[in-house]
Amino acid sequence: MATYILWGAELILCASLVVVLAGKNLFRKFPFFFLYLILVLAIGLIRMYVYAFKLDQYFALYWYTQFLSVAVGHAVLWEIYQQSLRDYPGTLKIARVLVSTLFAGALILALVNAFTGEASALIRSSVAFERNLRALQGALLTLLLALIGHYAIPLGRNLWGLILGYGFYIGVSVVTLTLRSYLGVSFDVWWHYLQLSSYLIALSIWLPALWVYAPNPKPDVAIRLEEDYEILAERTYRAIGKARNSLLRLLES
Repeated sequence: MATYILWGAELILCASLVVVLAGKNLFRKFPFFFLYLILVLAIGLIRMYVYAFKLDQYFALYWYTQFLSVAVGHAVLWEIYQQSLRDYPGTLKIARVLVSTLFAGALILALVNAFTGEASALIRSSVAFERNLRALQGALLTLLLALIGHYAIPLGRNLWGLILGYGFYIGVSVVTLTLRSYLGVSFDVWWHYLQLSSYLIALSIWLPALWVYAPNPKPDVAIRLEEDYEILAERTYRAIGKARNSLLRLLES
């Protein structure tokens, strides 16, 4: 009964958030987050149906769909970076490469582990993939918050709500997935309830935060983030140039 209550509340909040974003045209401001919510809602409805009427198929369905939702959920982090650094194109360019490259590496590793072993390898790989990706997302989110704090980058209510809700969900996921890896199936019941509860709390944060569009305010003073980026880029280009010249001299000798 508790499962259905948490599940039902989660689906209602998720559907409400989709309606709010669509009705107020906020889906244009946060397109990846909007598509992510639609996917989560669809997966949730399918899982609930299978759990209620085809319980023997639920276990396999959960892991296949979890792998998909975790992968697509990385787009939310990408959008947080995009919205936070949109006025700083140089820094955003580095962030895009960093976020995309690390995600691609985690995904490739998980796929190799999943499809080069037994069927149970998919489950182990899905747990490891989600744990590693959530930890990676947590580190990237912490890095972004450090940039925001250091350079006093102003953010609007929408973006702060998105960061707070997603950050909370990531933090709980990392802890519960780590416990699941060590304790095994004996922790599954607790893990199930903690996952549902943490996502329900995240939705409860997102819904009021995104109720009305609140763009990022313009900074009162110039932010030196782009200046620091230019200095870093120049030093990097110089280092690459020196390494290239050294290699050419070595080849010519």
